[in-house]
Amino acid sequence: MGRVIDGAIHVWDANATSPGRSAEQLLTTLDSAGVFGAVCVHSRRDSGYDHTATARAIAEHPDRLVGVCVVDPVSADGPERLRELVGQGFKGVRVLPFSEQDTPWLAGASGDPLWQEAARLGVPVDVILLPHQLEQVRERALRSPDVTVVIDHMALITSADPPDRLALLLACAELPNVVCKVSALMHASAEEFPHRDIHPIIRSVVDAYGPDRVIYGSDWPNMLETGVPYAYAINTIDEALRLGAPERDQVFGETAARVWNFAPAVL
Repeated sequence: MGRVIDGAIHVWDANATSPGRSAEQLLTTLDSAGVFGAVCVHSRRDSGYDHTATARAIAEHPDRLVGVCVVDPVSADGPERLRELVGQGFKGVRVLPFSEQDTPWLAGASGDPLWQEAARLGVPVDVILLPHQLEQVRERALRSPDVTVVIDHMALITSADPPDRLALLLACAELPNVVCKVSALMHASAEEFPHRDIHPIIRSVVDAYGPDRVIYGSDWPNMLETGVPYAYAINTIDEALRLGAPERDQVFGETAARVWNFAPAVL
């Protein structure tokens, strides 16, 4: 069985509202679950645009962690800031339309400079969005075919959502440059583990995208707030899919390793 890579975690330094979450805490958690590495997505909620903690984590543990930065998608210096952060070792960038009411930049010309720079640098763009924004993401993926678009957390679709929202997510799979994270499952489900109400959603996503374009993620440490153990997401996905190798290896590590260019040693 291949090495497992968690595609959705956060680290940050202590601040006025949070005790912080360190890379050392993360690695202890990963080790306890037999998980090799992780994609450290910078937490704008906890650190703003200060990437100090995430940059330190990936610099101190380059064999096990890669970083995804956050850049303002419409800032005039956004492309320059992305170049700077990639120069510091970050291997992807995240944008956050889910926190905005109006996002003309997501598919429109005002967002082009950042996406063009991502294409030039060869880094994927994570998008955390709400289901109604999926049409814009599809349009952006069409307009930016040289960029790998990573849909975070299955577009925050839940078991309570109407079928047309899932249909939008599945339609994005028609574009070869779009991949999907099966992550933050504790927010998608209205049931206790093994979260059977979202098993059909997980199966539909894997059927549409294929295991080579699906990425497992725990959303550590946010999942701790709900009281579930770290391995709950691994176990939920396994319960829903019952994949054999090599498909399971793709979902749980190989896709992430390819998308974020982990060192060959992790494969």
